[in-house]
Amino acid sequence: MMMLGMQPISFTSLEVMVKEAKRNNCWIYGRENKKWYTPDEFHLEITRMVNSHGQLEKRLELYAIKDPRAGIKDRTAYVKKMIDELERFTESVLTYYEFREKKK
Repeated sequence: MMMLGMQPISFTSLEVMVKEAKRNNCWIYGRENKKWYTPDEFHLEITRMVNSHGQLEKRLELYAIKDPRAGIKDRTAYVKKMIDELERFTESVLTYYEFREKKK
């Protein structure tokens, strides 16, 4: 099941999915691998995967047509979250070793 905006759409044809993405000026997002593909890149990638492993319909279920500009916002939020976690971790490590040095 694919999402185009908020409407679920099921694609069984790679060509239909690629055309729909192009028609809506969207890219295709891999929910499992969290990668963005232009419609043409996606067509090449899926064709390669299907040739290797088969099961086109099951493969298409792992992807969604989305506006890539939303991906910029999502990635920015993810990077901010990772920076916040890194800062907390760094502070924790530094505090731990400062405390250990003072105990000596």
